[in-house]
Amino acid sequence: MQMKKYLAILICVLTTAFCYAQDAPHLKFKGIPLTGTATSFVEKLKSKGLTYLGESKGIVLLKGDFAGFKDCTIGVSTFESSDQVCKVTAIFPQRETWGTITDDYNNLKSLLVDKYGTPEVSETFSGIEPYSDFTKFYALLNDECNFLSTFHVEGGDIQLTMRKMDNKKASVILNYLDKVNGEIVKKKAIDDL
Repeated sequence: MQMKKYLAILICVLTTAFCYAQDAPHLKFKGIPLTGTATSFVEKLKSKGLTYLGESKGIVLLKGDFAGFKDCTIGVSTFESSDQVCKVTAIFPQRETWGTITDDYNNLKSLLVDKYGTPEVSETFSGIEPYSDFTKFYALLNDECNFLSTFHVEGGDIQLTMRKMDNKKASVILNYLDKVNGEIVKKKAIDDL
């Protein structure tokens, strides 16, 4: 009798989570909702012109044009416990100067503001702000600055940032984090406890 009770509760929880997932809006990347398996999501991206590169550390990599930029690298991530898509990352072309990377960052930020509204912004340097573009870029390459704009939207969060790629280059990075899928996995984890 006890087992039937637990089974009934589990079915109710899973049905509720499934219904919530069906009704709640998912974040979209290139107009595609972040739902389903990595394989199905990647197929949809390929139909939009992206080229499959392979898989590295559980992240499916693609290459192609995105948001007016050529040769972006796109990473599709899933939760460790499932093949459910949870995050898409766009890495824009690498830059070697402060002027070029901040142009990319500010242009993308402006487009995102036009679409999603005002973000939560943190744009700081460790210590005193460098006085020249050369020293600002050096600070970026040495993880001594943080430029992050986060757009809290109905389906999740979109984060715009700049990161070092190697000793001489950095890129603007855009992360799409789906809220619905994150809540489903969190609910399953809580149910396990």
